Amino acid sequence: MCGEGTVEEDGQCVPTSGSGTVTCGAGTQLDPTGTMCVPTSGSGTTPGSPTISMMTPGEAGATGNVLFEIDGTSLAGSDPTMVHVYFGDTTPGMNGALGPCEAEIGMPSDTAIIGTVPPMCDLNVTVTVQTNLGMATTPFKYDALFAVDGDDYDSTSGSFGGNLWVIDPFAGMVWAAGMPIDAAGKPYNYSGFAFGSDGTMYAVTTGDSPGDVAIDSKPRLMTIAFDPTNTTTGITATSVGDLTDGTASHLYTLTDIKMSGTTLYGWAYESTNNRTSWTQGLVKINTANGKLTKVGTFVADSYGVGALGIDSTGTVYVAANSASSTDATGMITATGVLDSANMTSGMLTSAATLDYGLSAPVNSMTTVSTFLVAAIDDGYYGYLTGEPTHGVTLAIFDTAGTLGSGQVVNPLYEMPAGEGLQSYVHGMDVPPTTLSIADRVRTAHWTALAPATRPTLR
Repeated sequence: MCGEGTVEEDGQCVPTSGSGTVTCGAGTQLDPTGTMCVPTSGSGTTPGSPTISMMTPGEAGATGNVLFEIDGTSLAGSDPTMVHVYFGDTTPGMNGALGPCEAEIGMPSDTAIIGTVPPMCDLNVTVTVQTNLGMATTPFKYDALFAVDGDDYDSTSGSFGGNLWVIDPFAGMVWAAGMPIDAAGKPYNYSGFAFGSDGTMYAVTTGDSPGDVAIDSKPRLMTIAFDPTNTTTGITATSVGDLTDGTASHLYTLTDIKMSGTTLYGWAYESTNNRTSWTQGLVKINTANGKLTKVGTFVADSYGVGALGIDSTGTVYVAANSASSTDATGMITATGVLDSANMTSGMLTSAATLDYGLSAPVNSMTTVSTFLVAAIDDGYYGYLTGEPTHGVTLAIFDTAGTLGSGQVVNPLYEMPAGEGLQSYVHGMDVPPTTLSIADRVRTAHWTALAPATRPTLR
């Protein structure tokens, strides 16, 4: 039944020429465009608005390109050729092309749509099924790993400041998001990186990067943000404060940071005698000023490297003894132990023995989906020992043996680097659902990472 100002045409109520406002009659409703009346679901044998009962998978890597299936009712509408599936922005394509966030799909049925996940237009999106009779929605998540650069140990290239990278760890693809710079245009090198629950990007600096030197040559807590007003790189770094416990004679270097609940933690190395000896331990970081508070008692250490990570169950891990005990040079006596950390006492308990082919440091850890992943610094190992190693490797720490490889450390990809340089990624984390980067990712250019292999000393 058509309402005032409309007339039936091919089973639908369309506006009468010059009638103005469209009014829908009984058994009909306005379609999503607000320009015509379509049958209400259940108002007869004619299909109504679609519904979604399930979508699989509910997440994918940042670059998409995996098959999905949506199950439900009335998914084909009354004209299957007019069905569209959008992952985020519902802007339609022009001249028969797909929209900027639209999926390529096969011919849908009333109960199922099968298609290919498009590259992400944002990290957490709403999937919209739009037919000629209505629309239905369901949430979807893209998995991405954010990483930042630390010190460059390639003596021929110098230290230029660190980039921010966005990595699809499932497809082995990377997007060079840009170099964070401060208001003075200075870049920084980072030794740790973490997301706050509100989407804030935190990082700690090495103390010797261009931005640090311009201030006071001390490691500091920073925030990093995509910034459209920054016309140079589009990413702004802001200093929060020096990493200090308030004691002028105590020098701290943080090698990784992670947020547990609402508290930012760091793995720290403290020196009280001009950096000739170190102690190591867990610290809390005040995100308002960078002030540190020790968690428990620090213990002696010889290396000044280590990573902090939290797995999918909330267990906090520390990898401060390198990725293996293997070292043909005899210079490094690391144990390769992966420890779990008590966040109240700071005490460490052995959780696994890492079995990488080198005693290379672990720069950072985080969890992607259900996998604990790590950045292993082959380049720093080569710098220390003279071994023919280079770069940073992304690997899975499979402490439960779920991959079936028989190995705890499973290399995936070589981490990204600037052109002509070896990788020196030193911090990484996975964003929370509160972070949106829709204004940046539309123009992202993704490139492939090189596959990694297990190293062997020669």
